[in-house]
Amino acid sequence: MRNATDITPNSLDRAGWRIREWVRAVGIARSTYYALPADRAPSAVIVGGAHIVTESPAEWLQRVGKQRTAV
Repeated sequence: MRNATDITPNSLDRAGWRIREWVRAVGIARSTYYALPADRAPSAVIVGGAHIVTESPAEWLQRVGKQRTAV
C-alpha cells in the first residue's frame, strides 16, 4: 500500500487533459485546436461527454516540430 511519502512528482504524471487545460499549456486557442488537420491533432478520447487529450503538450510540440522539419 502506498502512503503520502511514496508520492513523488514523477508518480503524478498525467494521463489526460481537458481541452481547455491542454490548449493553455501549448499556447494555442481552442478554435486552433479544433482546426488542426488530422495528422497534426493530438491523440484524444471521448469519455462520457468529455474530450480528453491523451498526448501531453510537450510530446505534441515535439512531434509537430519533427513533422515540420521533415517536410
